[in-house]
Amino acid sequence: MEKQPSEIIPCTVDYTKVIPAGDTLLETSSVVVKDAEDEDVTEDIVDVGPTVDSTGKKLTIRVIAGEDGEDYSITLYGRTEQGYLFESDIKLMVREQTP
Repeated sequence: MEKQPSEIIPCTVDYTKVIPAGDTLLETSSVVVKDAEDEDVTEDIVDVGPTVDSTGKKLTIRVIAGEDGEDYSITLYGRTEQGYLFESDIKLMVREQTP
């Protein structure tokens, strides 16, 4: 996933194919963002989320920051009512684009 430093963008993970019928994600699902030095920068990069959509099968975070030229590791943990835990890893690359 790529964004420019000033962009504010959503990041959604769809668990529809792996969550059993009748089960849904919980609002207690979580996110961790680490920089290249493995420092936790979650509060600097994400300001909303994860939130669960109306189907109960998708998690969305709002990515608000990042330093130009830096890469970040985003890990979403989707917890369900039936006790399942799904982990999704996303690489965030922040790059300023010039016209």
